[in-house]
Amino acid sequence: MKSLPRIDAIGSRQLLLQLFPELCTVPSPLKPATIRERSARFRALDVGAGIGRVTRDVLLHLAQDVVLVEPVEKYIQEAWSRAQFQENPVLDQDSIDVEDETLEEIDFRIPWKGVREKRTSVTLIQSTHQSLDPSNPLSSTKFIGRVGYKPSPNELEDINSKFDVIWCQWSLGHLSNPDLVLFLIRAKRALRDTESVIIVKENVCAEIGGPTNDGIVFDDQDSSLTRCVGEGPPNVVGVDTHESSDRTFKGLFAEAGLSLQLEKTQEGFPEGLFEVKM
Repeated sequence: MKSLPRIDAIGSRQLLLQLFPELCTVPSPLKPATIRERSARFRALDVGAGIGRVTRDVLLHLAQDVVLVEPVEKYIQEAWSRAQFQENPVLDQDSIDVEDETLEEIDFRIPWKGVREKRTSVTLIQSTHQSLDPSNPLSSTKFIGRVGYKPSPNELEDINSKFDVIWCQWSLGHLSNPDLVLFLIRAKRALRDTESVIIVKENVCAEIGGPTNDGIVFDDQDSSLTRCVGEGPPNVVGVDTHESSDRTFKGLFAEAGLSLQLEKTQEGFPEGLFEVKM
């Protein structure tokens, strides 16, 4: 089970490289012969980011600027502590007793790629999905801080710039269907161009046909919904249509005016867990 975070991160990075092969920094068959020229820094929004593991293990390996958004106080403060450590490490590396370190301490010290060298940046914001306007992240939210690269003279000069990727992982299950659709509509407005994407990585339940036939499983322990992927209505690009529910992900994507560009299953997770789709 200890390798699951790494398996998860590798699957996510592979998906990003499939969508943006020009971001590949090593020789690879995925890298096109003709590289897309970018006039701006590659930007990502990490929504419902927890303590920042997706930012650290996935996005900073490919993006130059990440805006990390998390609603829960203890998680955003933990993310901020980890981010500050990247700029101002308080430990003398030579004095660390590896044998006495806990897994939490080791995890805390894992580098955030490019932050210390100020090649990349992470801006931290506290906000719920319902309050967040990705086109204007500081409206109705709490600015926590920024580490790494900073534009001069105003470190938040680029805060309202559009995003190349908006990443939503294991957080949308806490939104009602109407709230999710409204969030996706706002997120769509914050995309930079037609090549930009919203990536949803979530647990999914079995296809519709269960006792309630509504395409969702409710977890009363954390009050979250696990949705069915679904087949979606006819206006979802590349999806066949048969019996479906507007409660499924694809139905909600279509309601928000989004088209499905790619669908993948996270490989390498053990049996007995919900399937994870991207």
